[in-house]
Amino acid sequence: MITGRIVYFEEIQRGKVPADHPADSLRAYWHANVLEHGIPDRNSFNPEGLRPWLGCISIYKFLEEQGDFINALEGTLITKMTGQDWTGKLASDVDIAFRSTFRKELSDVGISKQPLMNTVQIFQKRYKTATRLLLPIAEKDGREANQIFLALFRNFPKNPGHRATGRVLGSASSSQPFRPDRRVRLVPPSVYRQSGKAVCGQ
Repeated sequence: MITGRIVYFEEIQRGKVPADHPADSLRAYWHANVLEHGIPDRNSFNPEGLRPWLGCISIYKFLEEQGDFINALEGTLITKMTGQDWTGKLASDVDIAFRSTFRKELSDVGISKQPLMNTVQIFQKRYKTATRLLLPIAEKDGREANQIFLALFRNFPKNPGHRATGRVLGSASSSQPFRPDRRVRLVPPSVYRQSGKAVCGQ
């Protein structure tokens, strides 16, 4: 029985991924479309421009009055991966459900106007890890980061049938920080290219 802190996406580590990994290519697309005010806007971050990553992206829009973010669009492949659809829900709803700091993470990315990429463990399916990317975006012709794009790409174990193991960060039963299983690796680029587009995984 887990008695410690439970989060929606449990961070394992931060760092670089291979240059041909879809998370890194999406981050490169973000940097290539940065405007003079420091972030891209929806003129470039539209369905046509994001075609290689569609299905792997959820869009959170900032609600100024509530000081919160609403899920305006949940990626279909993200829903398959996590088994949940948060469309129409608030980031604070995620925090309440999983005792996480998701709303603050989105807010920090919006304020800093800098992407955040990390490796996370998916709470709903404890044996699965993913590469997560948070990208600050402005509305068309806007200047403020009032939308955060969340992209999620599942990582697969090297050995079929292997499940990544580890304790929950900050749990009462854990005296050591969580360490990723070294056998967990990123999906080879060839897997993503099989269908001609990015694959989040299930």
